[in-house]
Amino acid sequence: MIRWKSMVLGLAAGLLLTGPAWARPVLLGIAATNLAGVTVGDGTILFSTSTHRNWAPASGIDESLIYNDVIAARDGFFVAVAEDGSAWRSATSAGAAFVRRSGAASAPLYGLTQIGSQLLAVGSGGTIVRASDQTAGSWVDVSSPTSQTLRAVATNGTTSTVAVGDGGTILRGGINGNEWQIVSIGESRDLLAVTADLTTGRFLAAGVGGALWSAAGDGVTWTQIDPGLTIEGALRGATQIGGATVVVGDRGEIYVSSMNFANWVLAQTPTDPETGRYDLYSVAFSGNDVVACGSRRVLLWSSIGLQWDDNAVVPVEEMSWGRVKSRFQDPAR
Repeated sequence: MIRWKSMVLGLAAGLLLTGPAWARPVLLGIAATNLAGVTVGDGTILFSTSTHRNWAPASGIDESLIYNDVIAARDGFFVAVAEDGSAWRSATSAGAAFVRRSGAASAPLYGLTQIGSQLLAVGSGGTIVRASDQTAGSWVDVSSPTSQTLRAVATNGTTSTVAVGDGGTILRGGINGNEWQIVSIGESRDLLAVTADLTTGRFLAAGVGGALWSAAGDGVTWTQIDPGLTIEGALRGATQIGGATVVVGDRGEIYVSSMNFANWVLAQTPTDPETGRYDLYSVAFSGNDVVACGSRRVLLWSSIGLQWDDNAVVPVEEMSWGRVKSRFQDPAR
């Protein structure tokens, strides 16, 4: 059985959390390295240490913004994109402070990836923009063949880049994220996540109603996946762990494929009567462990190995006057 542990926003020593921004409930994107982690959402950017169990607010952010996605760039810094089309970069590899780098686009940005030393972001109305380097300081528009909103983007690092979005939209671009074309797969459901297996070059797209599609490394030839499980909710985030794939979605559900987007199993995730039902929006692999984030400020953690293990965490949630109290307890197994 694959099991996950729960976290709900830890505190740095001596830190008192107050104000409306901290009370906003949704975490939309997460990224992690073996040194730090960052999760972003509604008026919030949080950072953690290498254990990815204790989280605190990053400084320098604009609490009026919704931050939709974040990646760990190859230089060890974190880059986030926001609802107003802006790009933000961490001041250090710890992710404890962020700086607004530029207005990357005039439309909301929802997905972000790195291609070589460049960054590529996608968003509302088919927006595609590219930064010349991973500092996220200078962006240019890229011609897009669609007006559908794009929700996520991924590259396999060798041949292709794929963006997915509303109405079953799939775009395929070259390795540099240029010369985009629409790939029609006969899907009408919104696609919300895409990931690439860097070993095989294959892509996996996931979305509303349990939509799951895989493609060869060219990003053109797609096949619908039957996971062998009933998935009714939306699948919202995906990541690769070597040959394994982790997909997260509504009702706190996490699905794991052991190899080549096959042999899917449902992971066991924590529940708590006070927190209630939660949805998961994003998942990331640090190289050592996996973290996922979602609604109600939920953060989940799992170790990696031949078997997934439970590890205790101490999640907390702030009360109305700014103090904190324990929220999740280790559920009886």
